[in-house]
Amino acid sequence: MNVAAGFADGFSFFYSAISNSGSVSVYDDLDGTGNLLATLALPTTQSGPCPGFNAGFCPFVPVGVAFAGIAKSVSFAGAANQIVFDDVTFGSDIPDPQPSVVPLPASLPLLLVGLGAFGIAARRQKRT
Repeated sequence: MNVAAGFADGFSFFYSAISNSGSVSVYDDLDGTGNLLATLALPTTQSGPCPGFNAGFCPFVPVGVAFAGIAKSVSFAGAANQIVFDDVTFGSDIPDPQPSVVPLPASLPLLLVGLGAFGIAARRQKRT
């Protein structure tokens, strides 16, 4: 996998490999060439039930690798059709399994104040 713009610090993802192991290597040039920045061995994972999913490759395991430098490609190795990858993250060696809590947008309270002011203005107009 090539990332021509490059990425720094780390690379992370979730994977499932219920039958065969594999590996991931990170390079500082395109097409899996240049200096090897990091390698990550991917052992086989458990095969088990995943509530809400009817999938053969389940559950997924979070993994990541940190490195120094700017990476431009990642090479995935293992038996074809035997490892599944998901939620790839560039620039972090820690995958985020839970979505971040979304803060209340500042525009929502402002909208409520505007609607309140509109209601007061409409009420005043009814009186006259």
